[in-house]
Amino acid sequence: MGVRGRAIVVLLMIAAAWVAASPALAAAPAAPATPTAATAPKIPLAVIPFVGPDAGVPEGFGEALGEAIRYGLRQVRAVRLVESDDILGAGQRLNVSFADVLSDEAALKLAGDLQTRGLVAGT
Repeated sequence: MGVRGRAIVVLLMIAAAWVAASPALAAAPAAPATPTAATAPKIPLAVIPFVGPDAGVPEGFGEALGEAIRYGLRQVRAVRLVESDDILGAGQRLNVSFADVLSDEAALKLAGDLQTRGLVAGT
């Protein structure tokens, strides 16, 4: 298994653990909120569409993985996900194609344009 294959397996394991832990965390009793936590702004994060078939995985796998990650992040109160339309608009403004693997430079430009604190992307 090459480096790319190992990276895909690791990414899948992280996503599966996140999705599996989400229902357990939602059922856990909530800790009392501190006054600063209630007023803290939400952290903007963007989840970029994942590339699937080119990496040797089934059709639609990248979209399913991206949706699982978005679902897990929606469960975190301190996170605000950037809307898909905003991500696509930024990609068009910056001439970034989501059909190909996103380069580091393109990811940095995209994160800057979206004014996010984090960007989740994968292949």
